[in-house]
Amino acid sequence: MKGVKEALELINLPMCVASSGSHTKMRTTLGLTGLMGKFEGKIYSVTEVKNAKPYPDVFLHPAKKMGFTANKTAVVEDSSLGVGQVLPRE
Repeated sequence: MKGVKEALELINLPMCVASSGSHTKMRTTLGLTGLMGKFEGKIYSVTEVKNAKPYPDVFLHPAKKMGFTANKTAVVEDSSLGVGQVLPRE
């Protein structure tokens, strides 16, 4: 995404990457974009949680690992499934 590096530099808050992709895919894409250094040790995959999107697990898991509750976090989404409708837990 054009301007993402500059935008990230303006954010002075703890950040991570939480993705539906695998760790391997994230390391590849973050490496290609030059962002791996910014997120080293702070990438979380849907492979670590029980429920994939549209459930919020892929976002709640890293928040908890980083010491935050859901109401103290924000998500910047880059996919059409995104953080839209969250289905009720079964």
